Amino acid sequence: MLDTNVLSHADNPGSSYQLSAQGVLDWMRGCEVFWVLDDNGKSQPDPHTSQLYLEYRQTLPPMGAALQLFVACLAGGRVRFAPRPAQTVRDNIRRLVPRNKKDQVILGAAAGSTDKVLISNDEADFSNSVRRKARAQLDVTIHHSKDFDSEPEQQPEEPSAVETGGTAGSDDQASVDASSR
Repeated sequence: MLDTNVLSHADNPGSSYQLSAQGVLDWMRGCEVFWVLDDNGKSQPDPHTSQLYLEYRQTLPPMGAALQLFVACLAGGRVRFAPRPAQTVRDNIRRLVPRNKKDQVILGAAAGSTDKVLISNDEADFSNSVRRKARAQLDVTIHHSKDFDSEPEQQPEEPSAVETGGTAGSDDQASVDASSR
């Protein structure tokens, strides 16, 4: 999962996270992982029923690198939808991130993704304490984009803001876990 703030930082020359966020986008561009969105649709997954996609459209510049990459992934079949989490998971998420419904949605989608990884630079809602609890309670690892801002041989395993494997919707996926378990 890629939090909107990471995408926004990639397009913002004034952000201290710009280079690392651009690095995450460059990595996404050069690999075959899947972008993951929340699935809040009533029948079948659709970007227009995704709260995360709505936030992308409201926040990101239409011609910015981040949104253009997302559109390319969508057109190329590299977008998956994480199912809505079970009620007990949603309750845990509300306790972890009580103030921000948008961050509840993205954490829920990360919890429902195969690799359970979220890349977010939001330190207010995803403090170190929340990051530890998300790992312990939801098995979700939350990284900063700067976690991937090192020499290639020193970078963590491929970040899975996204999922790897076959084609969108295929059941046989080869997943790479970005967390250091």
